[in-house]
Amino acid sequence: MAGPRAGNMKGPPPGLQQVLVVEESILVAMEIEEELTARGFAVQLAGSLRAADERVRNSIFAAALLDCHLPDGHVLEVALRLSERGCPVAIVSGSESNTLPEGFELFPRFQKPVPARTLAQWVIDTLETC
Repeated sequence: MAGPRAGNMKGPPPGLQQVLVVEESILVAMEIEEELTARGFAVQLAGSLRAADERVRNSIFAAALLDCHLPDGHVLEVALRLSERGCPVAIVSGSESNTLPEGFELFPRFQKPVPARTLAQWVIDTLETC
């Protein structure tokens, strides 16, 4: 894990440590993971819908960052299941809002490319308000 960071960056709230990152690009996923672990979060990565389903079945997450389009489908069902459990979810997509399937409008959305630090800050800010 990376060392402490300077400035106003805070760590995770106590007890809410694990973040799910669903991203098909391993390089993008690793960048997001690095930003989150530098702030004290544990991260589980999934690069496919199948892997995301498995993670959701076997773990409880404090927050989730989900790439909309994966090689084996859309993550809407995963997003809805997480949300029903009280897990804050944000959608990260390179697609225009009007091209996303119905249902994705229920979640905050980040347009790719988006800096990993922006996503990490969303996680921190969101968990502070929960």
